Amino acid sequence: MPKKASVIKKSDLQKKTSKPKSIGDALKYPFKKVSRLFHFWWLFIPIIIVYGLFIISLGFEAFVMQQISLQQEFKFGGIIWFYIVMLFVSSPLMGYIREINYNLLNKKDSEVPPFNNFWRITKSGFMFNIYTIILYLIFFVLGLLFSQIPVIGPVLQILLFIYFILVGIMLTLNYIKTDNLTEGFNLKLVHKAVFNNLGDYIVTLLKTIVVGIVLIVCSILIITLLVTIPAMQYTGYYLFADFYNRKVKTS
Repeated sequence: MPKKASVIKKSDLQKKTSKPKSIGDALKYPFKKVSRLFHFWWLFIPIIIVYGLFIISLGFEAFVMQQISLQQEFKFGGIIWFYIVMLFVSSPLMGYIREINYNLLNKKDSEVPPFNNFWRITKSGFMFNIYTIILYLIFFVLGLLFSQIPVIGPVLQILLFIYFILVGIMLTLNYIKTDNLTEGFNLKLVHKAVFNNLGDYIVTLLKTIVVGIVLIVCSILIITLLVTIPAMQYTGYYLFADFYNRKVKTS
């Protein structure tokens, strides 16, 4: 049953004893079950194959030189079909990422969850894709509208971009936690959770950046990419999920 979320009051926050998760916690999380890092690859390979076939269909040289000799209508139609196919092909991977974050939001962070029930995860991944497209489309359209405003348009676009960085992740987590599309756009809740705790949120953002930098540095040896790339995907929202758990309650 879909849930609703609300921001935890400061008086209630003072009663909570849980400390924020650390950079070390975020780095260790994906490696507690190393074998599950490779789930990423067998879910990602079909995406690579579809993308590769799309590139081949355009012609490698034409793609690089951006001189495709097809009719504009055919080109546009091919791109639309590519994104439709990619929407379905990426659903299992997106569903698994969603599953990981759902577990984190329910404080099941002892290890990355197993990949169980392919069709359930694929279905949730498809809905997650749809939600993500809608979310990004809304902010993209707003950006286009702002660009039409004389003089202050570029400034508004920059402010919108910063605002999206601050609230976009939390909106996504709220959707995952509640499994409620409406709650995925509950900007009032997310705005309050973020800006009432802005210092904590910025620290969470900075710690997440540090985690990413550490994993990138560990990727200098090509062979380590086999584990660092999945680790980046699995732990990307780890600290934000912890922030959500400390600042938002669901019912």
